Amino acid sequence: MRYGVFAKYKGKEFATADDCAGIVLLSGYISDIEEYGFKVCEPFDLMGFKRVVCVKVVNLSEVDEYYLIRAYAYYEGYKGRVRGPNKNNMVSISYLWGDIPREEAIRLGMEVGHGEYVKEIPLDEVDIFYEREDYDIKEIMQQDEEKK
Repeated sequence: MRYGVFAKYKGKEFATADDCAGIVLLSGYISDIEEYGFKVCEPFDLMGFKRVVCVKVVNLSEVDEYYLIRAYAYYEGYKGRVRGPNKNNMVSISYLWGDIPREEAIRLGMEVGHGEYVKEIPLDEVDIFYEREDYDIKEIMQQDEEKK
């Protein structure tokens, strides 16, 4: 399942992480070391991605696109954000307070959390779809310059 912040770098999509030095591109492919100049890292798992084995720090000006991907699904007629799946192939679907009436959330067996309602459901019971929010690279770079 894809979700998080991504960047297109030299035509290829990479998951990203923020760093004070720039954007950290994350890759699960050793071949990206030779092809894109990544460096080997201690392997780690990233939720919503796969095992990361190499990284590269780039400036925002070096990426072609920068965007957020969120996973959603409808559950009982309500659109909610999806996370997971976990080891048991369950996903968490969450709704902010106000997205769904409290009584309805309780009726659907959702846990009441801090500002949200959450329920774990089997992955095969939901149709997941994705929404992309593009970031304006020039605007972000301008804001960064103004902060200096």
